[in-house]
Amino acid sequence: MRDEIKVAVEESISRGTIDFFVWIKQSNGKVAIAEPLTMKEVDEGQYYDQPTFSMPHEGMQSFMDVLWNKGFRPSQEASLGAFTAQGKHLEDMRKIAFKFLDAKEG
Repeated sequence: MRDEIKVAVEESISRGTIDFFVWIKQSNGKVAIAEPLTMKEVDEGQYYDQPTFSMPHEGMQSFMDVLWNKGFRPSQEASLGAFTAQGKHLEDMRKIAFKFLDAKEG
């Protein structure tokens, strides 16, 4: 068994937040939990070169799936781009189908 990233999301109505819980079921049988993030004040222009957090692709997929199952969707702008691309693809397929039908009838 390999390490498996788990993600849970809960809505906290009293705090007005979406709470994330992340843990890893390790191959050695132990569990590792992610601790809360903390913010550190710095002077403007001073940045840290390390990411806030990183996770492998399968962990991020789990993260996205949990959000989707809780009802979160991409913003309208992102969805509109995908919808537009799908519409263009369908129009191309219609043109191909009609050319095929015209050739078959002719």
